[in-house]
Amino acid sequence: MSDRIYEENDNSPETASGSQEKSPVIPRHTENSIRKLLSGPFEGGGSIHSVGQPEITQIKLMTTREASELIHNFISFQYDDLVWYVEFFGTFFFVGGPPGYQGSGRPHKARVFKIIDDQTGGCFVQGFL
Repeated sequence: MSDRIYEENDNSPETASGSQEKSPVIPRHTENSIRKLLSGPFEGGGSIHSVGQPEITQIKLMTTREASELIHNFISFQYDDLVWYVEFFGTFFFVGGPPGYQGSGRPHKARVFKIIDDQTGGCFVQGFL
């Protein structure tokens, strides 16, 4: 992620070249507040379920555009909104899947990620690596 994230601001002064300066976007959450938000029992849902409490191994602040590129999946048309990429390691089991998928249903060690919206704290998407 770039060091600073900017958004358009109609009240910004114009630079010598005539373009507007952009104001920095301040994240609503911090890494610590995201850790606290996710510190309770792992809420998997869908086809991902945890056996016990997985360990958070990585937390990164990024834009939805960067998150989409990282997980190779479209997240939002709001390309510059802030999200948190959170990676977990633990024992999970996976059910369901695409047609023809034959999951074992047995728990195994795996890495799982969640993309958390910075403004709401809600989960955009989750998946396994």
